[in-house]
Amino acid sequence: MPTWLGHVLASLFLHQDLVFLHYQEKILAQRQQQSWLDAVYTPNPQDKMVIIFRQWFKIRAGGKIPWASGCNDQISSAESDKRKLFDVWKTHTVNCMVCQNALKRINRLTILSYVSAIFCLFMGIIIDARAVAFKMATSADLINLSPFKIIPPTGFWLALTGAIILATIGYLLNKLSRLFYVYEFEHAHND
Repeated sequence: MPTWLGHVLASLFLHQDLVFLHYQEKILAQRQQQSWLDAVYTPNPQDKMVIIFRQWFKIRAGGKIPWASGCNDQISSAESDKRKLFDVWKTHTVNCMVCQNALKRINRLTILSYVSAIFCLFMGIIIDARAVAFKMATSADLINLSPFKIIPPTGFWLALTGAIILATIGYLLNKLSRLFYVYEFEHAHND
């Protein structure tokens, strides 16, 4: 699997609980209790490692991260705009050269597929027009012959099919490129 695809697909997993964890962080920060253990509920045996880590963290670092001087250690207020919470561009893509290069390639392929779809469509129209013109020129009964009664040749249908396939590929690549900017997740839409 390409590296960039792993970066993009990580959002599918990471954003599932993002809103919930974001608000939980703000709620815990507002409580500012002496003991973090009184602020959370840890009933499972799997929580032992978290409890042990937090105890070790309290002994070794005083329970807080020793931020560098000049760094603001205050937690900001809760974000209500989900687009800002799910902003992949500012949180990842802008700093990741792998994703930026992949996004450039995807955008180029999108444009190439749309241009190719238009070219195929025009080729199909030209093939059909030539077939109609040839049929009209070689027909002896011009009075009963209508250009709308002439069945297009196979080349027309192949060109039309190619145009549809290339336009669909361009559309899907465009949707893929949006994952590099914002990936919103709603549990209600997760079926």
